[in-house]
Formats: sequence, structure tokens, C-alpha cells
Amino acid sequence: MASSHYLLQMSAEQQALQHLNVIFTLIKETLQEAQKNREQSRELSNTENKALLDITSKLKQVRSNLDKYLKAFRVQTSLDQFDQNTDE
Repeated sequence: MASSHYLLQMSAEQQALQHLNVIFTLIKETLQEAQKNREQSRELSNTENKALLDITSKLKQVRSNLDKYLKAFRVQTSLDQFDQNTDE
């Protein structure tokens, strides 16, 4: 991982992207390794299925939080567009 000095020079968005890239790489490598070691690649245990559902849920949370963050930067183009920066 990058040194803390380098992270201080990066914007929060750049830091978030760097962390997300590391996380996605770790998830991808872990799942690829598990697939290699699995005898029956089509059968998941309840624990494995629950873990995958949890991963999916967390990814959806990241997307939702990112959408909310991005909405804060939308530009109001007329005086009657007051709903642009409100939560849904």
C-alpha cells in the first residue's frame, strides 16, 4: 500500500479509488483461488452462499453511498431545480 505521505497528497476521491482497487483485487484473487480448489464449482455451501450475498450487499451499499456523494456535486441549472441535492 502507498505510504501515508503519498496518501496525504491525494484527494479523498483518489484515496477511495485506490482502496477500492485493492479491495476488488483481493476479492477477485480470493474467489479465483477458491474456484481452482473447488471440486464441485457449481455447489456452494450455505456459508459460502451467505458470504457471497454479503459481498453483493456491501457492493450495493458502496454504490448507493457513491451515488449520494455524486448527487451533492450536481449543479443546479435553474431556480426551480431544488430536488437535485436531496436524498431520495
